Amino acid sequence: MNNKNLPQVYTIIVIVSIILLLPALLINLGLLRLIDDEGIRALVALEMKVKGEWITPTLSGELYFKKPPVFNWIILLFFTITGKFSEFYYRLPNIVFLLIYTFSIYFVIQKRYSRRLGFLAGMLFLVSARVLIYESIFALIDVTYSWLIFLSIIFIYNYYEKRQFLKLFLVSYTLTAITVLMKGIPSIAIQGITLLIIFIGNNNFRKLFSWKHLVGALPFFLIVGGYYYLYYLRNTESFPLLLGSLFSESADKSALGFNFSETIKQFFNNSAEVFYSFLPGTLIVFFLFKKKPLELIKKDSFLLYISRVFIFNILIFLFSPVVYMRYFLMLMPLLFILFVFYYEHHKQNNTIHVRILDFVFLIISIAIGAGVLVYPLIKQTGFVSYAWLKAIILFVAMGIVLVILIKQKQYRLELLIIMLLFFRIGFNFFVIPSRVHNHWEIRERENAIALSAATKDEKMYLYNTRINYSTLYYLTAARMDIIECTAEFDHPGYYIVFDPENTFADQTVYKFQIADRKKIMSVIKLD
Repeated sequence: MNNKNLPQVYTIIVIVSIILLLPALLINLGLLRLIDDEGIRALVALEMKVKGEWITPTLSGELYFKKPPVFNWIILLFFTITGKFSEFYYRLPNIVFLLIYTFSIYFVIQKRYSRRLGFLAGMLFLVSARVLIYESIFALIDVTYSWLIFLSIIFIYNYYEKRQFLKLFLVSYTLTAITVLMKGIPSIAIQGITLLIIFIGNNNFRKLFSWKHLVGALPFFLIVGGYYYLYYLRNTESFPLLLGSLFSESADKSALGFNFSETIKQFFNNSAEVFYSFLPGTLIVFFLFKKKPLELIKKDSFLLYISRVFIFNILIFLFSPVVYMRYFLMLMPLLFILFVFYYEHHKQNNTIHVRILDFVFLIISIAIGAGVLVYPLIKQTGFVSYAWLKAIILFVAMGIVLVILIKQKQYRLELLIIMLLFFRIGFNFFVIPSRVHNHWEIRERENAIALSAATKDEKMYLYNTRINYSTLYYLTAARMDIIECTAEFDHPGYYIVFDPENTFADQTVYKFQIADRKKIMSVIKLD
């Protein structure tokens, strides 16, 4: 497992993978409209820009308590640098941090073990099902947040290994402070569990009560306390509501408050969903059927550490009746690191387990290569311009890779990774345009832009109703003015209303459809 004398073919594999990353992640990135969660983050950031207020997040002009503002600051920074408010530039920071996250996994493992294992662990994260067809398409908090959590977990081990306890606490608490200001209290639980694991696991529990821990925790209180103190100065009356929202947001998504039987049921449901959401790396379970599967882990303190961190932290989510697969992004690289070690170990011993997996990888790779020719044949994707040309180019390129690597049995996992990158390129070419072409919701964006162009002369309000946050973002971005919620007609201007009875027919100047139950919204003008 050393870093020297890697075969030339392996260098080619790495180069091809890197070349494929950009088209896989960037082609048609901005084609789909923002989903509602994206709309919330984008709208909060945009309202910060419009108001020139970075401390107090708002949504439709109302105080927004559910998420602290760090991720909004990142979006706002990209908005400011590019001067663009399109879907592509909104999602670009997510792609940047996804690549940084992937490289961080590679760097950690190649430095400790080998470049090959680093490459496999990093790429298994990037091409896992959840990341490849969701997290890398839509820009949510979780990729950036998970990267910082991953860094904290790694730094804790590295500094403990060097017995640099002050640095351990300083760095980990600084990263925890940043993540708390992204998603709130859960970061504190992850930090606490991870510290307990490494200090108790090494029979060094007393170090948690040292002066170094006390000093090392200061950045956390300075960063988090500093932000909330500034918030308090600006919003004294609403500050208790903010604190209450932070705690309730965390408690509502934990096992607290749910009955025991429901929690156990969800454990099995969540475990199954995690397995198929993060394939192929979750196939590590296949190796656990071999006798004494823990021997490899016990021989390596780093593997033992990340195993414990993974198990004890993931239990928080697996037992939760309210959980989303994106919550696991911070922990899955730890599992993928274990996977590549098991895979390499079985590879060297040519076990039946690895031979079966390699055969499965080969079959999947061939299926992906052949499957690209289906796109031009079906109605939902066949309309794409130059459909056959794109499909044939992808088919030939994948065929060349298959021919080169099909006889290289030692590189079957690398072959699958490359084929999954090709799969994502085909997905970009065909499936994403299909969603735009065949789903009426995309008209929301067009309607919002047209409505903004027709109503820029006066202020706009949202009267006694709610609309999709994505639509609200498009309206705000086009007008560069906050659309506030109101329960009164107390200002001249335009009002967005839900008017199924046509009560305001005489004042209606525009109508548009939204995704929420396909409601028709009316825009009325009052002088």
